[in-house]
Amino acid sequence: MLTGAALCFGALEVAGALSPSFVLFCALLTCAGLWGMLFTSAVSATLQLANDAEMRGRTVIQSEAGDPLGILPHQASCSGVLAPR
Repeated sequence: MLTGAALCFGALEVAGALSPSFVLFCALLTCAGLWGMLFTSAVSATLQLANDAEMRGRTVIQSEAGDPLGILPHQASCSGVLAPR
């Protein structure tokens, strides 16, 4: 599911970039956004299920907190303090 969602997202992004009309571009970008959301939720679920129960909150906070700014050194210490136990 992860690979399929990533491939659909990428293909729709490329198709949108090459689309000849604005209406088609908007439709393709909307579909790409839906596939991107599916990919993001599938990655989150996969990360949670791949780890032990006591580490799930730390894994999710580590992966989702790093998205906007990249992996920063202070996130490791924050995830150890803020993660549910």
